Amino acid sequence: MSMPSYFISSDTNLWRDFFVIDHLDKPFLLPHTYHMVDYMFVSERACFGGGQTLLDLGLRLVSMSDKELLLMQRYQQENVALSVQEASALALATERGWLLLTGDRRLREAALREQVPVCGSIWILTELLNQNLIVPERMIEICEAMKAATQKWDRRLPLKELEGIIQKYVGIITSR
Repeated sequence: MSMPSYFISSDTNLWRDFFVIDHLDKPFLLPHTYHMVDYMFVSERACFGGGQTLLDLGLRLVSMSDKELLLMQRYQQENVALSVQEASALALATERGWLLLTGDRRLREAALREQVPVCGSIWILTELLNQNLIVPERMIEICEAMKAATQKWDRRLPLKELEGIIQKYVGIITSR
């Protein structure tokens, strides 16, 4: 059974999560098409060594329509904690009917209020495992790296959820 393919709007938080653990390529193993607002990418690309790797892996840059820009402004007014980049990713996902991919809690909450489907790093890892694109041992390795990055690089990943995944797959491997 083939996996559904999604168009996904992303902010930069999730890409940082995978970049700092040297697994930036992993989301691109999935059959999804990842998009980022062009001016957001330009303003944030220094976080990824210039950002060329993301483009080479398949990230697509898109411009926002006037309607999307107005929606972005509305989201910023209603959710003062959202950055321009976060509000842009949400507006793009809302208007185009795409999934929103983020690791940012405030952006997730805003997306849920707007009834926009939202997912993050753990969803990506789960999809990779479910599609046999990574093995349980690799899942554990990546989750351990994300835990370490959370502490070292001040990433805001859900530590309890990562630990739960690690324990689950350690148990599966041990019972083989």
